[in-house]
Amino acid sequence: MSVSIVWSTKEIPATAVPITCRDAAEILDMSQGWVRQLVRDDKLNGWKIGESRGLLLDERQVQKMRKEVDKQRKAGKRRGRPARGYAAN
Repeated sequence: MSVSIVWSTKEIPATAVPITCRDAAEILDMSQGWVRQLVRDDKLNGWKIGESRGLLLDERQVQKMRKEVDKQRKAGKRRGRPARGYAAN
């Protein structure tokens, strides 16, 4: 399994606006595990913080992903369990 996470905060681009994985998960309305999976799948760039599980992401890239996810959800193309639970019929 190949994980494309940069292991040094020195490699974070100067133009990046870093946010935590937790913040990215809230913006995307996903779990932190799914955000990490997006990083592993090269759909988002992430930077590992030291030896801990801490992960930083670029806020602008996360916001761009949010727009794409919202479009997919509105079009009914985003599969999986609803983020806020099932609606009563």
